[in-house]
Amino acid sequence: MVKATHSRDEAVDQLRDQALSCRRLARSSRTAIGSTALLTVAGQFEADAFRIERLDRDEFDSHESAQGRLRAALARQSSLWPRAVTAPSANDFSIGDRFDG
Repeated sequence: MVKATHSRDEAVDQLRDQALSCRRLARSSRTAIGSTALLTVAGQFEADAFRIERLDRDEFDSHESAQGRLRAALARQSSLWPRAVTAPSANDFSIGDRFDG
């Protein structure tokens, strides 16, 4: 058996198609138990599709909020650092200058 790979959007679409098929079959079921069983399965397909969609949103939201928290932490940390002090370069002195220190 070959395992097919699908994107999350494709998986959600397929789960919703399965749910729709189960609902159609439930309407033409000969017994109430059969109809209830098919509607239960359809509900499970819908729940799985919703869970996959929510996973995408939650991952994106958590990624965005993590970036925001990181930016805020970096801003706080950099505000605590002293201003950069640069060492004098060779161009700051001429040959005749002396260092009295």
